[in-house]
Amino acid sequence: MSVNIFYATETNKSLKYAIKLSDALISKNIDVGVHSFDDYFYSEIALFITSTFYDGQVPKNGRVFFKKLKIAAKNNDLEFKPPKFFAIFGLGSTAYLSLFNLVAKQIYGYLITLNSISMLSPVYSDEYGDMEAVFDNWVSNVCDSLTNNNYQTNQNPKSSEIIDTNNKPDVSDIEDLSLMLTPSLSKNLKKQGYSLVGTHSAVKLCRWTKSMLKGRGGCYKNTFYGIISSSCMEATPNLACANKCVFCWRHYTNPVGTKWRWNADEPDKILKGMLEEQNKLINSVINGVKTEINKFKGVKHCALSLVGEPVMYVHINKLIELFHKEKISTFLVTNGQFPDQMRALKDVTQLYLSIDAGDPVSLREIGRPLFTDYWERLLECIDILKEKRGRTVFRLTLVKGINDETTDSNKEEQERNENILGGYISLIKRGTPDFVEIKGVTFCGWTQDSGLSMKNVPYHNDVINFAIQLINGLEGYEIACEHEHSCCILIANTKYKKNQKWYTWINFDKFNEDLQGIEYSCETPDWALFGSREKGFNPNETRYQRKKNQIK
Repeated sequence: MSVNIFYATETNKSLKYAIKLSDALISKNIDVGVHSFDDYFYSEIALFITSTFYDGQVPKNGRVFFKKLKIAAKNNDLEFKPPKFFAIFGLGSTAYLSLFNLVAKQIYGYLITLNSISMLSPVYSDEYGDMEAVFDNWVSNVCDSLTNNNYQTNQNPKSSEIIDTNNKPDVSDIEDLSLMLTPSLSKNLKKQGYSLVGTHSAVKLCRWTKSMLKGRGGCYKNTFYGIISSSCMEATPNLACANKCVFCWRHYTNPVGTKWRWNADEPDKILKGMLEEQNKLINSVINGVKTEINKFKGVKHCALSLVGEPVMYVHINKLIELFHKEKISTFLVTNGQFPDQMRALKDVTQLYLSIDAGDPVSLREIGRPLFTDYWERLLECIDILKEKRGRTVFRLTLVKGINDETTDSNKEEQERNENILGGYISLIKRGTPDFVEIKGVTFCGWTQDSGLSMKNVPYHNDVINFAIQLINGLEGYEIACEHEHSCCILIANTKYKKNQKWYTWINFDKFNEDLQGIEYSCETPDWALFGSREKGFNPNETRYQRKKNQIK
């Protein structure tokens, strides 16, 4: 018999599963080949493994095959030869509701229409379940079917029994999932260096924390706001997000969702767990660096920006209150998809809103939000941010060739520039944030899912030029600070400029008082200012450059 495995993937997970299935079949002395969907050829027995990409799309390496299959099923095209027998395994997420495993469901339906015989019932796995265990069970069933020749006696369902791809997923207790962290998810996150706290929180040691502990400089938050990087903790009370941004450096291993549907850990336990894990991580760094041990005075600041959407956590206000009681300042970053939660959010030291694009079409392409009304949600969050008493920030991540302005002089590119800049300017005018951070995207390795490469990473001068173009369309904003190493620029509202002096730093003796943002600000040192010879590098630190390998 002729057996071949065909896979379609954006993140290589389906390929990994295809290889695992191949190994299992080979162990049963079954000859098998592994191919992408677009390399499809007739095989008596075909085993399909596919994910469903954002917005119900077919993964890139399966679109040619899918188009041919669809045309054949719709038009009874005899030129396309479907397999005689097949089985299919889908990888999906119930967070996408009606789009859950859509590609696998459609392929199943088309093959049945073309009279291919299904060896087994289709399996539509869910990332919120134990996908690894579900796949292993499917592999076992495939092996049994092939070794025992059970598939030859199978009969297809009647057409009325074929799964309706327009229906919502038939997943039991989808709204009553208890634990966010599945075993496979925990394993992947730990592998990436996350220290997990409870059932839905995490901390991770930032490279700049390690850098300042070693006397090698702090991050842009140290330059712009006076945050001591060695005492900064990067954390999240919620690993789930409602976006899958193309530039996300978390490798899409965190769950996605549009509402909180898990058991919620108590905020005091989360705080305790975060501080304990951060201390362990710090001790692992300062062990053997005794001259710098005094730099760590305990956690003094928490950036709730590690991964996921913090405002989704149902006890976020209580958690922030506990941080402030411990005299730990807080920065909170939101993607602007939860206006109700944002409206209910109490004061944080500094509230961020990620603005990844200036128009709805670009935001859909870059942010890949789960909500269909994502643009309306973002605009509502901008309006809410405008009314907040504390310090507010728009964060722009600049991706070269995608959401930046170009230097090309042709008419088409000039119009593109005007649309990009005009969109951002309009949003800034609407929300009037205290600050606008513009940071060049960090390249974290190429993946099919993001499609980004080093060519998408702007130089520091590119970020400066974009900032200049932006403030040319705004009143009451100027470039205040820069951190060249992070490829980051700070635009500030001129209300933070008094007597030609900038006051972007935070007065940490006052941040916990009931004050307007400007009232707990203090003067920015000269070395942090835009145009300084230090370019934002703290002169109290020692610049470190790795030695390049020399050819001997």
